[in-house]
Parts: sequence; structure tokens; C-alpha cells
Amino acid sequence: MRLKVLYLILMLIFFNLFFLVCCNNCEASESKTIGIVRENLVFPEKVQIFVNNHEFLTLSSFDEESFNRIKKEADEVSNAINQYFGSKDANYDPSNIRFVTEGKYFCCYSGDDLLFKINRSQAFLQGLSDSDITNMWLSNLQKSLGYNPEDNKGIMFDHKYYSKEFIQEGIASWYGSNLAGRYMSNGEIFDPSNLTAAHRWLPLGSVVLVTNENNGKSVIVTITDRMGDRNRVIDLSEGAAERLGMISSGLAPVRIDLLK
Repeated sequence: MRLKVLYLILMLIFFNLFFLVCCNNCEASESKTIGIVRENLVFPEKVQIFVNNHEFLTLSSFDEESFNRIKKEADEVSNAINQYFGSKDANYDPSNIRFVTEGKYFCCYSGDDLLFKINRSQAFLQGLSDSDITNMWLSNLQKSLGYNPEDNKGIMFDHKYYSKEFIQEGIASWYGSNLAGRYMSNGEIFDPSNLTAAHRWLPLGSVVLVTNENNGKSVIVTITDRMGDRNRVIDLSEGAAERLGMISSGLAPVRIDLLK
């Protein structure tokens, strides 16, 4: 009799444990849909966001508290995408979407409209550079909206299309040792002696020929950073400015030719 009772008790404990494990597994992963966006929540590791059933991005966490933070961030991203791209009356150009690094955030813009922000810690948590993770997100979002960036070799900015035979004229400035050691928008550390430059919207990694229209001197630089000043067309490293002979003047009229 005692053995039967003990057996029944053990069986009840076993079934209770089995039920708890099943429930925990059910709670560990759930999915919800917000218009054209679907979120997969995998507690407490990550939140995946899909747009039109195409994977857009994954936000990673390292504990329960950080999971709650990325879940809130994912909701904000999902709501923004659904409101901006999910309406039947939505009017947008997927080629005009871009990610810009601003302070501690990755900011997603469509034209001049700020759609949402994501904490830059995601690059560290996922072992990627700033440029690699934002380029991946950009490509995923554009493709989920029916646009393949590889099919368009031009550049879109402010609802205007620029071909690869791109030329721009305006005022250049330069920045130097006071900013040495800081991270640029492409995730690399700024060295004022390198031939680099900041531009408002040319793709990071673009190679341009910059010519000082006052003296005819030229230099080839790589776009590695972003700038916010609309009164200047490019912000050169000290090394590039020295090649152009504009250190003392600080500013110079330049012509920019996109090489690649």
C-alpha cells in the first residue's frame, strides 16, 4: 500500500514537472503581429522583427532586465515601420531609406523623416561594427519593402536621384587632432593624418576626388563619417586638408567627383 502511494506521489511530481517545463517552453518564445510587422520574442535572449515576412533585424539582450528594454525598443521600431510603410496610402521610396549614427543611437531616416532609433550597444552585443550592422539592417528593410539595392547603382537623397557620375560643388572644412581617437560613423577610429572625410549622405566607403577650386590642388579621400552642417558639402581630415592647401584658411570652395 505504501509503495502504491509513494508511486502515485512520484508520478504526480513527474507530471507537474513535465507540465511546468512545457509551459516554460511555451512562454520562452511567442510571436505577435503589428500590421506588416511580426515580432518573435525569445525570452530572455532576443527579439526578432520581420517585415512582410522577411527578416529585418534582431535585437539581442544579456539578461531579463535588458530583454525588457529591447522588447520596448522593438515595439517602438515595429510601430514606426507599420505606421510609415504599412498604410495603404503610404508614399515612400525604399531607396531613400538610410541609417545614420547619431551619438549613442543608430537612427533610421526616410528622406528627412526620422522613423526610429536603436541603441548602438546592439553592434557590440552582436559582434559587428556600426557600419556592418546598419548596412545589414538597411539591406534587409529595403528588400522587405520590395527594393533590391543591388539593382540600383545610383544614389538617392532628398527624393532626388544621382547617378554614379556624381559631381558636387560647395564649401569644404576640415577637422583635426581635437577629434583624434573618436569613433567615426563606419566604426573605425579617427586618425587626422589619414585621407578621410565626412559627408552628409554619400554612402560610407565611397571614394571621392576633392579639388580645391582656389588653387587646383586635389586629393582622393574615403567617406568614413557623417556631418550635420548643411552649409558645407564635405568635412575633410587634417591630412586631406593639408594636401589641398587649406589648413590656414579653414574653408575652401571645392569640387567633389565620385570615383567609386
